[in-house]
Amino acid sequence: MASGVVPIINYDDVKTFVNRYGDPDLLAGHPPVFVGLDTNLLPWRIDRILGLRDPEEGVGYVNGLVLATGIRDELTWDHKCHETEPFVDAFGDSFEEYWNQPLGSARVGRLGLLTYRAIRDIQQADEIQCDRDDDKIVAAYDEYDHNQRCQMLLLSNDRNFVERARAHTLLAHHIEFPADVPQKTTATWEEIEYLLYLLALLFGVLELPAVNVHGVWRGKDELDWQNERVKLDCRSPKLEPLLECDLSIVETYEEIRL
Repeated sequence: MASGVVPIINYDDVKTFVNRYGDPDLLAGHPPVFVGLDTNLLPWRIDRILGLRDPEEGVGYVNGLVLATGIRDELTWDHKCHETEPFVDAFGDSFEEYWNQPLGSARVGRLGLLTYRAIRDIQQADEIQCDRDDDKIVAAYDEYDHNQRCQMLLLSNDRNFVERARAHTLLAHHIEFPADVPQKTTATWEEIEYLLYLLALLFGVLELPAVNVHGVWRGKDELDWQNERVKLDCRSPKLEPLLECDLSIVETYEEIRL
């Protein structure tokens, strides 16, 4: 779902919701519309999946997003692995690279933090201060809605969060994640690329034919996380020079683009 290979279950319902309340006519005096996101959506790139800031694509256009710092705090899980032996014994030597890296749920939290920062720093977004906890987050969104004279739309995968928001007379909608994977689907190369990246990150290591893709490894730093880097461990002497050639092309392109 996060890569775009499988859609959210109720995509059409969310589209109807955002189209109904979004895309205000500011010149006619309509209040701007902002979307607030719950913690459980951020690790899965929901802002990109829904295309909330793209007037041509996605579920509908809004003027910006609002981020509650309580959500950021709920995503800050920093449990690191210092005992790699159980992973090595169960899955093989490649999992030795787990050492001093975030464990599973902490890696999901880190994904959410990257999305949070990307929205805050790149898109048109406002950040509001609040403590963690659904009640405090919803109350912060409600206060923003009243003080800024805007229209808030809240999205969450948690039905209880949605009901709390509606109790504050806020407009809110549930995002339903897919419970199963279809036998067949279609995807772009970019979606497949991001799917492999996410799988490598969530599982730590993907053992593909002739190459291991490490989502975490010894010495992975904050810059590696921000730039969505992976580490490749090539097991094939025939494939290695081809990968090195491809890598040199990518690096040259990056240097020219910058």
